[in-house]
Amino acid sequence: MRKLVALILVITLCGCSNLDMGIPYKTASVDGPSKAEVRKAMDAYASTHPVCEACGGTDHLETHHIHPQRTHPHLAADTNNMIRLCRGRNGGHHLWLGHGDANTKHYNVNVRQAARLTREGMVR
Repeated sequence: MRKLVALILVITLCGCSNLDMGIPYKTASVDGPSKAEVRKAMDAYASTHPVCEACGGTDHLETHHIHPQRTHPHLAADTNNMIRLCRGRNGGHHLWLGHGDANTKHYNVNVRQAARLTREGMVR
């Protein structure tokens, strides 16, 4: 319940109207970079962002695509479309801030603002 309240607060404060909640995933018809190019970009981003951008933690980090690769393949290797988030207990910041809930088919395009608010202690 506490995470739900925090999530609602983040959505309200960030104006996260683009959570795409309930909208089915649609695969884009545009080709994107190769898997090797995406992996290289993600590894480069990870090396320059060694902590969770929401809490500063260093355990269970993942590089999250703000706009999913599946719907925005042209952004898959763009480091401006990435953020490092932890995936700790109960999904950590990756699921709750990056996706808005435990459903990875949803996504939050305002995840950077949500991470900043979390880091500044405005939400937990």
